Amino acid sequence: MAETAVAAVTDDATDAQVTAADDAIKAIETAIMAAANVPAPEKTAFTGIHKALLGQLNAAKASRQKAMDDAKKAKDKEMMETAKKLYDGISRPTDDIPVRPVGTPHMATAIVQTTS
Repeated sequence: MAETAVAAVTDDATDAQVTAADDAIKAIETAIMAAANVPAPEKTAFTGIHKALLGQLNAAKASRQKAMDDAKKAKDKEMMETAKKLYDGISRPTDDIPVRPVGTPHMATAIVQTTS
């Protein structure tokens, strides 16, 4: 069961799959701690299995986190490119619309100020 849960933690695993693997590793640890009547060699073998699975799980979680970070960076870059295109599309002056210098009040603002 624990081997299957750990193997399910891939770069595209869900949070539920990661939690299931964490829970399976904790269950093994709890069983080892509770095994008072188990001979030492067997307990040592189970401890080795626990450590191996824990190492595999930690590596899988690190790989998954890196994949998620890389995907977020790619999406952020894509969004930035889209934002640049949109900005360029709405901010460029056209020939028929005069460009007013920065700091010059908008026409509607100027009308309100002169009539007040």
